Amino acid sequence: DTAKSEFVSLASHQLRTPIAGMRWSAELLLMDGAESLSKQQRRYADRLLSNVQRMANLVDDFLQVSRFDLGTRILQPEVVDIQKLINDVVGEQSLMTSSKQIVVERHVDDSVSEIVTDEKLLRMIVTNLYNNAIKYSHNGGVVEITYFREGEDLVIEIKDYGMGIPVEDQSRIFTKVFRASNALREVPDGTGLGLYIVKKAAQTLRGRVTFNSSENVGTTFTVVIPLTLSV
Repeated sequence: DTAKSEFVSLASHQLRTPIAGMRWSAELLLMDGAESLSKQQRRYADRLLSNVQRMANLVDDFLQVSRFDLGTRILQPEVVDIQKLINDVVGEQSLMTSSKQIVVERHVDDSVSEIVTDEKLLRMIVTNLYNNAIKYSHNGGVVEITYFREGEDLVIEIKDYGMGIPVEDQSRIFTKVFRASNALREVPDGTGLGLYIVKKAAQTLRGRVTFNSSENVGTTFTVVIPLTLSV
């Protein structure tokens, strides 16, 4: 298992360079302007860039999983503006929410502005959960992001009113490379690594993640982490 994780880590790291080159080339094609590309060529370039991004996301997931499995992820606590982080994640997914006409509601605790945590791990958690909420929501649905102070902890809740998780799948939802049966059927594009990464990231931050879900009703994921991370 250790040798396998080390190989995946090395391969994932090495793959990032050629993928970055492909992405840059595709972006350059699209930057040339409409006058130099036909509609069909632009469509092909858009498709190429989309698939390169999917490949980059997949490689990043493999790299993160291998780091967690090897225990090589080193914590880097810093002061994090939680509202800015949430706004950044929402902004990054704005194309997806607009294409599905999803309404995003944010509920914030004004008494919490900055926390001390590993910003990259927290962003990883919020991005994965928010992306899933959008992905598994119906067109025209609502996604809610809430955070508040609870004692010495920060609580983040991400709620959707989408397809939900079948009862028979719920015990395995944080398992590596597992996807719920309805997700496999209705949204085939996925690796089954996102929630495993969320769980490992939350544990690394000395926190936990739980969920409550009903099929065809929706899902709420709740993440609890310390307001101040001690290494």
